[in-house]
Amino acid sequence: MTFLVWVFFKIKKTKENQPTDTGIWLAILVSSFLFGLTHLPTTSAVVEITLLILLRAVLLNGIGGVVFGWLYWKK
Repeated sequence: MTFLVWVFFKIKKTKENQPTDTGIWLAILVSSFLFGLTHLPTTSAVVEITLLILLRAVLLNGIGGVVFGWLYWKK
């Protein structure tokens, strides 16, 4: 997430030379999606991967990624 915030910071920053809230949220969402995708190998060891299983794994793990990303940003 930190790397993505840095990338978005290089694209656009505030007048105070800080990352924008939009850039931080984009970094949280992208890293949460990638976090969900990284759980697919473990999921495939348990069940056959179908579109529904793929969406479920990415969504449920992505929700956790968003929560933890927000906590990392605020705390």
